[in-house]
Amino acid sequence: MKSPAPILPRLVLGLTIATAALWLAINRERFDAALIENMIRTLGVGAPAGHVILFAVATILFVPGALFGLAGGVLFGPVWGTIFNLAGAMLGATAAFLIARYVAADWIRHRVGGRLARLVSGVEAEGWRFVALTRLVPLVPFNLLNMRSA
Repeated sequence: MKSPAPILPRLVLGLTIATAALWLAINRERFDAALIENMIRTLGVGAPAGHVILFAVATILFVPGALFGLAGGVLFGPVWGTIFNLAGAMLGATAAFLIARYVAADWIRHRVGGRLARLVSGVEAEGWRFVALTRLVPLVPFNLLNMRSA
């Protein structure tokens, strides 16, 4: 039987997402596309810079990139959204790799030793499948590849 410690963060995250979805469903008339677009314009360069930084931080924290990818496309359009999304994802992936490689390698190995060993052996045996899974399935955080590479 699992201990309650690993279940608690998942439960809190699930409840937070459910609460946010419920709030959005109840208050959907408050969202005005023109108002949001005007707010983005008034932020100037702060809006794209903020998006890139938030995307990078979310990448480090294993938040699925699909959320920020969709937000970038909606907020900045297909061309600029793609550019800002790629910049944020690249910055986050680089930072996650450097953190995993030089700061947290021993902690990660100690914390998830058995699971990490299975992941590493799986990647060594059939690496292309692991890469395809982490890159193509939007619910799997692609930044797991950065932790493996470290």
